[in-house]
Amino acid sequence: MARWLAIVLLAATIGCGRLRFDPVRVDAGESDAGCALGSFGPPVRIASLASSFDDYGPSLSADGLAIYFQHDLAPSTSDPLVAIRPDQGSAFGAPSPLTAIDGSGRDSELSISQDGLALYFESNRDGNPAIFEITRPTDPGTWSAPRHLTVLDVVTGNGGPDISADGLSIVFDDEEVESRLWIATRADATSDAWSVAQLPDFVPGVDEGYPCLSPDGLELFFTVRGATGVDLDIWVARRESTASPFTTAVPVAELTTDFGESDPDLAYDGRQLFFSSNRAPSDGWDLWMAERDCR
Repeated sequence: MARWLAIVLLAATIGCGRLRFDPVRVDAGESDAGCALGSFGPPVRIASLASSFDDYGPSLSADGLAIYFQHDLAPSTSDPLVAIRPDQGSAFGAPSPLTAIDGSGRDSELSISQDGLALYFESNRDGNPAIFEITRPTDPGTWSAPRHLTVLDVVTGNGGPDISADGLSIVFDDEEVESRLWIATRADATSDAWSVAQLPDFVPGVDEGYPCLSPDGLELFFTVRGATGVDLDIWVARRESTASPFTTAVPVAELTTDFGESDPDLAYDGRQLFFSSNRAPSDGWDLWMAERDCR
């Protein structure tokens, strides 16, 4: 997020998944639980995680008891963190450093796998921003050393990864003049044989980034930066089947404000959307959550 935020601040001074397996079709707006999903309700600020730092890149564990995110200390430095709660009805406790990936540069935009055994993130530890992975044999357990997924280096800078629920797809963005969205797929969740393709240019002429797939692979949420370089909004593309391509996208109207909304992460139940926003009463960028009805 900070790589866009630096441009946003400059402009201000001058002016989710399941994709590669047997195709699945559900009725539009239907969750994995079989209920019809409605609109998102009013967003709620995650007050227990609010701090004097800007917070971005939320990723919720499948059981909803851990949330991974980052403190941005400066445009080129961030601290990856994890916060825990005893149950989904409780507030998250104080975050702890994720020491397995906490380097001296920028480690950000975390994405935890559904089984909790792999974590994907963006890092500039090798120079240009790129996508890395750490793994562990059990949850909880000791994380491995970070591994650079060079097969995803489609341009000189890539980031914002989000791993699908089945582990067979990962969506991410690039850092070209106009950021674009990409998807990589593999036949097996333990394979390194990723096949990479660019997603459609949903909003021509502006940046698109920080994507996430819904658990069923039928929704793709992402951030759009307006032509002025100031506005950040969350958009969504939908399709009827995982055998069909994403073609068009629209803003998530109920989340759109005159403030900024970015870094969407859809929980594995498909209902709760976590994101970063500088809307009031946030002092800077905080983590927020909006939930949609399940009828």
